[in-house]
Formats: sequence, C-alpha cells, structure tokens
Amino acid sequence: MSSNPTYFNTVQELNDFLREVLIDNSILHTDRHLNCGQTKYISLKRSPTDKFLRSLKCEDLSCPPCRSDIVAKHTHKISDYISTQSDPPSRTLLITLTLSHSTQHPFKYLYDGIKSSISHMKNSYGWRKLKTDLKHRFHFDRIETKVSPHTGFNVHCHQVFGCDDNSIPLTDLKPRIHSLWSKSLSHNKLRPVSPQYGIDTVSYTHLRAHETGRNGV
Repeated sequence: MSSNPTYFNTVQELNDFLREVLIDNSILHTDRHLNCGQTKYISLKRSPTDKFLRSLKCEDLSCPPCRSDIVAKHTHKISDYISTQSDPPSRTLLITLTLSHSTQHPFKYLYDGIKSSISHMKNSYGWRKLKTDLKHRFHFDRIETKVSPHTGFNVHCHQVFGCDDNSIPLTDLKPRIHSLWSKSLSHNKLRPVSPQYGIDTVSYTHLRAHETGRNGV
C-alpha cells in the first residue's frame, strides 16, 4: 500500500491505512495496537509445541479496522434480532443522551461516567415504568464520541427504542427521560444537563401490515 494513497479499493484498505497513520503519530501505541492486523504463530498453553496461525486484533474502538468489525458485528446482531420479529413495533423512538463536558475532562472520565449513568438509569423504577407505559419491545444503545480542540471529548449515547404505544406525546416523554437521565448523572456525580440540549428525542410511527392492508391500502 502506498504511504500516501489517493484512493482505496475497499473500506478495509482505508481502515488499515488509518490505523497506520494513528500508529505513526503514537495515538495507537500499545503492544496490542502495534501487533493489530499481523498474523503470527501462537503457542497453546497446554501444549507449547503446538502452534497455530492467528490474526491478531487489538479490539480497541479507537482502532479503525477493529471498530469497523465491532460495528458490523453488532449491526448483524441487531438485524438478525429485528428480522425475527413477526410484527414490527408501531413506534420507534430515537433518543440521544449527552454529558456536560469541557476540554478539561479526560475521555476515560466521560466514557466511564456515561456507561455508569446508563446502567443506573436502566436499573431505576422510573425506567421500568417508562418501558411499561410505552409497551417496550426492544432497545439498542450506541455510545459515540466526537472530539474537537475547542470543546474536548463529546461523549453521548444514541438509543433506538422500539415500542407499541403511540398515545404518549413527545412533549410528555422528553421531560420524563430528562428527569431519569438527570438523576442518574447526579448519582454518578456528573454535571447536570439542560432540558433543552441535554437530551433529544425523535419519534417515528410505523403503520403495520394488518393496519394498512398487505398492499398498503
């Protein structure tokens, strides 16, 4: 591969190139990072003379090839789960949960904080009540990070929430979700977020086959 290619034949080539750039700039610097992508003979602990070829992966979300593999794995997992649903949910909520942050906050502090806050929220009575009221079918979370030299690490969570209730309006849902999220942030000693910018909720309503007719009529 060229040290400065102008195009890539596959996404894998692009991800491999990006990994090398991150390694060259010491952003990825551990032994696991440096060995990622290499194929080596590995000895078995119970029988050191027996060796097998293994493709090494660091499994770090900061590593482009590994991140791509992890995202693809979860995408297939979600797709397989949804495809087994004989009747799709009548409503899908797209929920974004954010953190108040600054350039002084290290990534680990924010990442550990949002994971602990999500866990706390989902173990609360308020969350269980919300799931019951919305006739919860399934939900999936994805933690995403954006970084800027001006604002630092922006760690937030995108959630896809499938449910069967269409009666509760967003004007009622958003304050409930904000209240749950605020309590969880407070529990983990994180700064509060505003009702206006701290969370975002979008609702999509789906017409089911038995409601519209098989031909959409």
